Amino acid sequence: MLEFFRKYQRYFFIFITVMVIASFSFFGTFNAFMDEEKRDDRIAGRAIDGSPIRLLQVQQIARFLSTDREDPPERGTPSNLLNDGVVRYDFLRAGLAEVMVSAYFKDLNPGLQTRLDKAKRFRPYAHPEMPALSAKAIWERYLPLLNQEITALQKEPIASVEVFSRLSRIYQQQSFLQPELLRRILMYHHQQYPGLSIDPKLTQDDLAVFGFHSLSEWFGDDFLHLVSQFILNAAVAAEEKGYRVSLDEAKGDLIHNFETSLSKLAAAQIKPDLNYRQHLRMLGFDEATAAEVWQKVLLFRRYFQDVGHAAFLDRAPYQGFANFAQETATLEKYEWPAALRFQNVNDLAEFQFYLNAVCKPEKNILALPQSFLSIEEVEKKVPELVQARYKARVAQLTKSQIGLRSSLKEIWEWQTNEKNWELLRKEFSFLPKTSSSSERFEALEKLDVPSRSQIDAFSRNQWVDQNPEWIQQALDHAQTAETSLALFGPDHAPSLRMPNVENGERLAALIAKAAGQDSDAIAQLRLYSDDGSTFFRFEGVEKVSDKHILTFEEARSLLPSMAGKYLEGQYLKVRTQNPAKFQNSDGEWKSFAQVKEEATSFILSDVLNALEKVRKNESADFKKPSALRLMVSAQQALEDLKKDPMDPRWIKTDGDPLVQQFKLVCNECQIQRNAKENWMSEDDFVMMPNQWSPIRLSDEGQVVFFYLKEKKTADTPILDLLAFGKETLAADAQRYLAEKLLESAKNKKAIVIPLQPNDQVGDQNEPL
Repeated sequence: MLEFFRKYQRYFFIFITVMVIASFSFFGTFNAFMDEEKRDDRIAGRAIDGSPIRLLQVQQIARFLSTDREDPPERGTPSNLLNDGVVRYDFLRAGLAEVMVSAYFKDLNPGLQTRLDKAKRFRPYAHPEMPALSAKAIWERYLPLLNQEITALQKEPIASVEVFSRLSRIYQQQSFLQPELLRRILMYHHQQYPGLSIDPKLTQDDLAVFGFHSLSEWFGDDFLHLVSQFILNAAVAAEEKGYRVSLDEAKGDLIHNFETSLSKLAAAQIKPDLNYRQHLRMLGFDEATAAEVWQKVLLFRRYFQDVGHAAFLDRAPYQGFANFAQETATLEKYEWPAALRFQNVNDLAEFQFYLNAVCKPEKNILALPQSFLSIEEVEKKVPELVQARYKARVAQLTKSQIGLRSSLKEIWEWQTNEKNWELLRKEFSFLPKTSSSSERFEALEKLDVPSRSQIDAFSRNQWVDQNPEWIQQALDHAQTAETSLALFGPDHAPSLRMPNVENGERLAALIAKAAGQDSDAIAQLRLYSDDGSTFFRFEGVEKVSDKHILTFEEARSLLPSMAGKYLEGQYLKVRTQNPAKFQNSDGEWKSFAQVKEEATSFILSDVLNALEKVRKNESADFKKPSALRLMVSAQQALEDLKKDPMDPRWIKTDGDPLVQQFKLVCNECQIQRNAKENWMSEDDFVMMPNQWSPIRLSDEGQVVFFYLKEKKTADTPILDLLAFGKETLAADAQRYLAEKLLESAKNKKAIVIPLQPNDQVGDQNEPL
C-alpha cells in the first residue's frame, strides 16, 4: 500500500491541489455574492419617469466610472480597462460637469472646500539640497499650463464653480504626466548631479498632484453619485425618445473597450496577464452587472451625441467667409533691423553715444552715418567697442556646488566635531557651548530651517577648503558649454568681462596665450578662480575673429553702462546751465540718479528738438519722440526705392557689417486678411498691386513700409472650419440639454445628493 502511494503521490498531490483551489474559488465567490445580496439595496430616489433608482445601482455605476483606462493602477486600485473615459471626456472635457456642479453646488460645496483646502497646503516635490530639481520645474518644461492652473487654484479664497473647473483642468492635464513617469524623469535628472545625495522622499513619497488619485479623491463621492444619477435619468429620457440598447450590445462594447485598452498597453510595451473575465472579477463585477451599468452609459451617450450631431451648419456662409478672410497679398516688406527701434530717451541716448564713438559726424543730426572711424580711433575713445572674439568650452562650479559631494552623515560628523564646532560658533554666535557630540547634534536639530541651511552651507564650504583636490575632480567631471569670449583693449594688455571674474586682464592674457597653444596657459585654465568661490575650467580655446568694431546690435548689452557714465559726466558740466531744474530747495545739486531722465533730455536737446520738428510734420500724434529717430531716413529711402526697389544705398546686403547695420531689410512675404499685423491688412487689401504703402511708425519704434506685388483669392478648404464650428455648436446643444434635464430632475427630486447613509433607510416605497 505504501508503495502504491509513493508511486502515485504526484498525481494525488495535483488532484488535491485542484480540488482545494476549486473549493476556495467556489465558496469564496459564493460568499461574495451572498455578501452582495445582503448589502443595503433600498430605493435611493425616483427617476424623472417615477421609476425607482436603487442605492446599489447608483453605487455600482459610481464605482465602475471611478477609474478609466487612462488612470495608472495605484495604491491597490486597478485601472478600469473597460471604461474608455466616461467622466473624463463626456462630462469634464465636454463641459457637462460644470453645468451639473452649478445646479447642485450647494450640496457639493463642503466636499469641494475640503479639496481646495488640501490643494492650498500642497507643495510639489523639490530636492532639499537642489531646489531646481523639482516637480514644478519638470511641469514647467512639459506641462506649463499645469503650473499656471495650480497657482491660480491655490489663490482661490473659497470653493466655487470656478474652483471645480480649475480642478477639472488640472485633473486632465496631470494625466499627461503620471506620478511614476514624473518620478523617473526626476531620478534621471538627479543622475546628472553625481555628488548630490539621494533624497529618500524621491523614491518613496507620493508625487501625485495634491495627493489625489481616483475621481472620488479629486471631486468627491457626491460628485460621482451625481454623475451616476444623471446618467440613470438621461438613460430614462433616452428610452422615452425611442433609444434602445440591448445587454448583448453593451457586453460587446465592453469587450471592444477591453481589447482596445490591451492594444494601447501593448503599444506601450505593457502586457497584463489577464483576460476579460479576470479583469471583471478584479474590479468586483460580474459580466451581467457590468453590462447593466454600461447599458445605461450607452443610452446616455447616444441621446446626447445625437443631439450634438444634429447641430446643422450651412456650408455657403463659411465658404464665403473663408474666401474673404484668407485672401492673400504678396508684398515686399522694408524695415530697419530690430536693433534700431527706440522706445524711450535712454534708447536714444545709447544710440547717439554709439554714433559719436564709431562714426564720423554728419551735417544733418538725424541722418544715418556714411563713414566710420578707424579701429585705432575707436579703441582710443571707447576700447570696449573694439573686440577680438574667442570661443572655449567652459565648465563653471561654485564652492557650494562642489560641497554637495559630502553626504549629510559626513556633514553631521564634521559639525559635531569639537574643533569644528568652535569654528561654527565663531561664525554663528547663536550656537551654544557644549561638551559632547550628542549635545551638539541636539543643538543643531533644534534650529529653524533657515539657520540650519546657513550652517550646512558654511560647513560644506569649509569641507571643500579642507579637501582642495575635490575642486579639480569636480571640474573634470562637470559638463562644459561652448562660450563666446570677447577680448578688448591693447594687444599687450587685453581684458574681458565675465560674470564671477574679478581680474579680467589676467584671464584675457591667459585666453590669448592658450589660443596660441601656450602649454602653461592651457594648464592654468584647467582650474581658474579669482575669488576662491567660483571655479572655471577652460578647454579648446580658439580665436574666432580679429579685432573689429562692434555693430550697434553687438554693443547693446554694453551701451547702458557706458552711456550712463558718459551722461553722468556730461551732467556735471551742463547742470549749471539750468540750476532751477537741477537744484533742490536748499540750493544743493541733485544727483544724476534723481534727475536721470530730465538730465538726459537736456543733454540730448539738439536731437530732441530736431525730432520735435519731425513730429509736427507728421499727422499722427506720437507720444514717444524717440521712435521718430529714423523717420527722416525712412522717408528718403522710400523716395529712392520708388525709383530703384533694390537701391544699394538703402538695401542690406552681405557687405561690411558695420556699414550694412544702417540699411533696410527687404523680405518678400504673404499676408492674409485675418493676419495679426492689422495695419498691413488694412492697407494692402484696399491698395492696387504695384503700389507703395505709406510709412508706418509704431510707439515701439518700428519703422516699416511695403510694396504690394499682387493679391489673389484661393478656394480655401473649409473642413476644419466646419468641424470646429460644429463641435462648438454640439457642445452648446449638449449643455442646453443637460440644463433642461437637470431642471426636470430638480423639480421631480430625481437626483438625491448626498445619498442617505445606510442607517437612514426611511420609506422603501418613497424617495428619501
